[in-house]
Amino acid sequence: MKRLFRTLLPSPRITACTVVLLFALTFVADSAARLRSGVCGRVYMTSGEIITACDSMRISVPKKNKKPEIINKAYTKRNEISRRINPSEVDSLVLWAVSSPEHPHTFRFIPGQGWSFVAESTPRIAVYCIAPKGYRLSGNGGLWMVGKSRMFVIKDGIVHEFGKPNQKADKKFRRRLAALVADDPELAQYIESAVGRRDKILRSLRLYNPQK
Repeated sequence: MKRLFRTLLPSPRITACTVVLLFALTFVADSAARLRSGVCGRVYMTSGEIITACDSMRISVPKKNKKPEIINKAYTKRNEISRRINPSEVDSLVLWAVSSPEHPHTFRFIPGQGWSFVAESTPRIAVYCIAPKGYRLSGNGGLWMVGKSRMFVIKDGIVHEFGKPNQKADKKFRRRLAALVADDPELAQYIESAVGRRDKILRSLRLYNPQK
């Protein structure tokens, strides 16, 4: 019976290894929490102020309704958040990976939607893609949507939802979009006959030129 009882107890060696492993995992998690990261970019404030962050400064990548953070001494143990900015005070964020400054990405905070990537923008109409779970900038300059994303158009201050960017455009989609730009007959005609993914057709709104 005593021999059976001993086999049910963990050996001192296994117990010690477990404690060391738990300590190591806790240390790694704590270190990761302290090492705040971010990307390079500029914050264009509605007041006219421009905040530029690069070199030892970084900007957090926007997500949902969160306040963008300006991080000093990023990627070091001495990192600190020097400023949290209210989204309503931001006109736009222009962000890029430190290795790809030639590929900037613009974001705007849209009330009722959250931080949204600006796919196309003209004085009269703008196309946005939003990923509620956030965004990632890759080293080669690409932008990745985390989780499910959707696209919408804002014209004359009104939001028009157009669903998933990779979904194939059907007749209903084309008719809705063509009606939205009916004051540009040439573009509306193109949209009505266009084929392919929704994001490709929506980005054609950069050509929007309403007839007066």
